[in-house]
Amino acid sequence: MQQVHEMECNKFMNEQENVRAESAQSNTAQFLRTKENNMREIVGKAYTELGRELAEARDRLAGSNQYDGVFGKWLSFMKYPQRTAYELINRYAELLRIPQEQVNTFEALPISLSKTISAKSAESTSAKAQAKEEVLSGEIDTLKKYQERISEKVDWAKRLERIERIKAKGRQGNRTDLNSSNIVENSPQSKTRDAVAEKSGFGSSDTYRKAKFIDENADEDTIQKLDSQEISIHKAWKETKEKLEKKLKEEEEYRKLVEEEMKKARTICPCLKVHIVQI
Repeated sequence: MQQVHEMECNKFMNEQENVRAESAQSNTAQFLRTKENNMREIVGKAYTELGRELAEARDRLAGSNQYDGVFGKWLSFMKYPQRTAYELINRYAELLRIPQEQVNTFEALPISLSKTISAKSAESTSAKAQAKEEVLSGEIDTLKKYQERISEKVDWAKRLERIERIKAKGRQGNRTDLNSSNIVENSPQSKTRDAVAEKSGFGSSDTYRKAKFIDENADEDTIQKLDSQEISIHKAWKETKEKLEKKLKEEEEYRKLVEEEMKKARTICPCLKVHIVQI
């Protein structure tokens, strides 16, 4: 009987020890999370003050146009990057625009993310605007998650496009409005893009078309500039299109050059024909 009692006492003591250990771990984890948040807020407030100082200096040193002001010269004299300066100014301006209840969340964000959602192009599409809202509401707290959220919308839009295209094909048999004035406007392809753009949050079929083209054809450098808000969707689309056209032109010129050299070789020595073709 005494042995059973001792076993129960030991069991109870072990359980209490485990509870205390778990409580200590939980308290430590909560303590560290609090410290991390506090440190982020301190850094965020420091960047806010820096943005404020830069904004005041810009306003004071501005000229009548972008050429006769001395703000840029002042930055160059201090060897302070203009891009960084304007990013912090935009961040400060964004802080003044958002509701007061979101200020602490904003200042606790990683600086890369807070600068990104403060860029002028951060709401250029409804997809970006929605991702920005999720950041300010606390649902997204890293730049990587923010970029992934926008990429998800591109992927989702592609799936929607396939579905809408199938639905559009099914409607073709019942068309009664095929006259010369609205064939393009009411084509299945146009309706598909419009439906996908609306459902995926890209705002317009043109913006979605460009985003899809970028996703399928852009190089890594263009994608990175787009993700960091350095360039707009339109500019990324334009740059990608120009690069592809340049590549195609170079390939066509090379093909013509090879054909010309082959013709010359055949003229000089017909016996080289087989050898050249086999290369």
